[in-house]
Amino acid sequence: MEFCKNLATKNKENAVDMLRGFSRGDMGVMSKSISFDSEKEYDVQLFKNVCKKLDIHTSKLKFMKNKKGWWNTYINGQKNFKKFMELDAIRHTKRRKKLSKVILNNKKNSVYKYLKAVCSGANNSSVAAKFLNLSTITTRFYLS
Repeated sequence: MEFCKNLATKNKENAVDMLRGFSRGDMGVMSKSISFDSEKEYDVQLFKNVCKKLDIHTSKLKFMKNKKGWWNTYINGQKNFKKFMELDAIRHTKRRKKLSKVILNNKKNSVYKYLKAVCSGANNSSVAAKFLNLSTITTRFYLS
């Protein structure tokens, strides 16, 4: 097992495989973050190292007294969530759907802004461009 843990941080392919394994177990998708919990500090530190190898930023390591002594770290931010989706790191169906909703429901997301513009009556690219504060050409890209 130690060999596998050391191999996980050697290159990005191994790190992605390890992250997929984490997503099947102790990792959870919440409304605005991804959490990783474990009884052992070493496991959470390994998760942080794997994420660091993939340029995914994590919070500081925390000891949760109210969870009977579990260690915890969080991942926040749309860029980190998109990296998870691009790497296909979450294979668990329910967690993947929940992460997709977290990404799409963010009010800073351009897809969210575009859908809001269309719902508000923006039926052509110039009206949508004014609503989104984008150029008409960029808005045409979203309309196509």
